Amino acid sequence: MTLRKVFGVLTILCLLTLTGAAIPASAAQETSQPAPEIEMADPTAVRLAIGDRLEYELPMDTMEIIGRYNVTIDPTENFTVEPLNLDSPLEVKRNTPIGALDAVARSGKLNYTTYYYTASDQLIIDSINEYVYQDDQLWFALYDLNKTFYETNGDTKEHNLSDGETLWFIYCDLSDYDPRYESLIDRAVAGLSITVTYGKETPPGYPTPVGGTESVTEAPVSPTPVSPTPVSPTPVSPTPVSPTPVSPTPVSPTPVPPAPPADGLTITADDIANLQWQDDPLMPGWLTAKDPARGLTFYKDPGTPDLILIMTANGEWYGYSVSTGMLIQVM
Repeated sequence: MTLRKVFGVLTILCLLTLTGAAIPASAAQETSQPAPEIEMADPTAVRLAIGDRLEYELPMDTMEIIGRYNVTIDPTENFTVEPLNLDSPLEVKRNTPIGALDAVARSGKLNYTTYYYTASDQLIIDSINEYVYQDDQLWFALYDLNKTFYETNGDTKEHNLSDGETLWFIYCDLSDYDPRYESLIDRAVAGLSITVTYGKETPPGYPTPVGGTESVTEAPVSPTPVSPTPVSPTPVSPTPVSPTPVSPTPVSPTPVPPAPPADGLTITADDIANLQWQDDPLMPGWLTAKDPARGLTFYKDPGTPDLILIMTANGEWYGYSVSTGMLIQVM
């Protein structure tokens, strides 16, 4: 599911709840240095191989597979990138999509550049090899958001990668793109996958970067299929239970105001008034703002100005009504 589809679901849930429909809140739980050379697998063979679940969402038969990589990184390390529009390097955590891409780039087989949006604190991919950012051609990081959703995100430093996680970088052609009927990943024309493993292995013959190490190895191309072993379920006989009749006691209902979100998040009109809104570079027509001190990201569609969507640092989603001040947790 793309970010815009997630927004669509959240918008519907918020509108239903804020207008009185009963929807319970539920919490939900993405300067190069030399490294050993790696050999990329043949793209045709890669396309035929079955990988993680994200591959099922991609148009593997039509997009170019730039490569598949395994990288070993130190999750405690910070490193620096040099965005095209900045005069000084930007420090970033290694266990992020851009950190994994940089680890692959250190092999010398892949080149990339970045661009930094200072107002929204987003670090996006400007180019990977010959695929360059243009008005309708953009790079996105594709990764699991949780066990239910995946996300396509242009900000490559927002998501914290887990040990063993696989992510994709996809290059999408959005010419005549209509988000009402299409998803971003349907427009992928090229991409590469990276599987991350935590470790401190130092490639022989190369210096150790300050704060940690990372190494790159060739990813296996053709996994061996595994035949599932059938399991015969053991039938369980239910034990009959005789219900005890209970006489209902009449209760006078007491109006209960909406409970605050489970994690204690509060949003006030002043919080909204102090936000610095700007055009979202990845969602044409949408506005976005951030509260770095609280780890909150705000989104709104000018077409529905009363509703603001809020994402916390741990991936929880809330809806806020400007007119009523009501805050609900929707995911």
